[in-house]
Amino acid sequence: MKKEVYIGFKDADGNQTDPLPKQKDGILAFKLNKHTITAGSLGWGKTDWLVAIGAAEALKYPKNEILIGRKHLGSFNRSTRTSFDNMIPSELIKRENKQLGVIELYNGTKFHYVPLDGSKEAMKKIQGMNLGLALIDQIEEISEEVFLTIVGRLRRQNASRKTASTCNPAGHDWIWKRWVQNKRKNHGLVEGSIWREGTPPPECQRDVTFATCDNPYLPWDYIKGLLTDYPDRWVQRFIYGSWENFEGLVWPAAGRLPWPEGHSVQPQKVPNWWNKYIFFDWGHRNPSAAIFVAVDEQGTAWIYDCYHATGEWVDYHAASLIKKMKDDSFAGMYADPSMFSERDSEYTIARQFEDLGIYFEPANNDLQGGIDHVGRMWERNQIRVFNLPEFEPFWEEVENYRWSEMKVQTQNDPEKPIKMKDHFPDCIRYMANHLLTAEKPKRPAATRYLLSNRSVSPEKAYMGV
Repeated sequence: MKKEVYIGFKDADGNQTDPLPKQKDGILAFKLNKHTITAGSLGWGKTDWLVAIGAAEALKYPKNEILIGRKHLGSFNRSTRTSFDNMIPSELIKRENKQLGVIELYNGTKFHYVPLDGSKEAMKKIQGMNLGLALIDQIEEISEEVFLTIVGRLRRQNASRKTASTCNPAGHDWIWKRWVQNKRKNHGLVEGSIWREGTPPPECQRDVTFATCDNPYLPWDYIKGLLTDYPDRWVQRFIYGSWENFEGLVWPAAGRLPWPEGHSVQPQKVPNWWNKYIFFDWGHRNPSAAIFVAVDEQGTAWIYDCYHATGEWVDYHAASLIKKMKDDSFAGMYADPSMFSERDSEYTIARQFEDLGIYFEPANNDLQGGIDHVGRMWERNQIRVFNLPEFEPFWEEVENYRWSEMKVQTQNDPEKPIKMKDHFPDCIRYMANHLLTAEKPKRPAATRYLLSNRSVSPEKAYMGV
């Protein structure tokens, strides 16, 4: 006689239990949508929901191929794998190949656990898959590029070809844009929290009910400890599930709100005696970005124009920049120092720009100093940005520029930001590093004659104003 095994949700003692209401909502959302996320606070059962979806799909479609992963395998093993082992009985598992990261069930379904860190090795492995389902734990940790690569492998016949993901909100990132701001068709979102914002912390277990908590089986003192012992910004994100969280932002003072609440101002004519600069960050496969800056006599930087393009060559960038430069004179034009490197060829990127009429100088690329200088400028309201549609990519990068998260809880906070979508932040760093020592313009007492050169050589760059 075959032994019956239970596959599904369990309580803390390992007993069979029904899914929580929000988990039921997530199951329904998965049935109705192509890409479903359960988001919000920690502790309300998102990962168990994710594994339950995987278990149901594994049994519904024999010989299925399912990706299950998180950015780092260490985090996967500590969290996702624990839920997997708790929900899927060992009696159903035929074999596991730890070297390849494959768990095979007796019905032929295979779970592939993969780090979703965007590395060449991981991406190559994903690109070789023929998937029927993808399960992503903590999708906010990965890039949109990795997500789209996974979606591109959902092509297996006799399968749902869907994604299910969990998420702790991380501000206005690509996930927020796709599932919240401009909710796309077939994108399902279920949000939960372990405590209602505005409700006093619990004082006993009777205070923890479905009216106040989406998982009332959590100990009351655990919830109270999180609410009282952690910083407010952490609580906003990990307890209340707020998408407006600023935890981990490099420049939390920066914002696109209208002046004076934020740094966005209406476009206006720039006095011709202000010092104008261009700061450029080079990329081909990655975006190239530039900011056009005018500095007044107080040292305030007015960013009046910007440039952003991906997958283009030097001639395209040069023509686009020259068009934006018009007949203005510039006190200096500074670019990513890597453009001047002769490691691969003496004909550097900077030399190519020179041949097309743009003479850049190497920018000061001091990372930590630049971050500090920019932070002080934001806080002192020394940066103002024209309110123009072309600044949307600028604000998207600046408002989501974050420090790398700690991999080990006992480590100090990291000193480097996440190296992703940092092209405009790099430009602003170049700007702040230069303006720290640059001479401020002086209001003219009489008419001054300006150079009309569209671009100037480094030797003549400081003759213009």
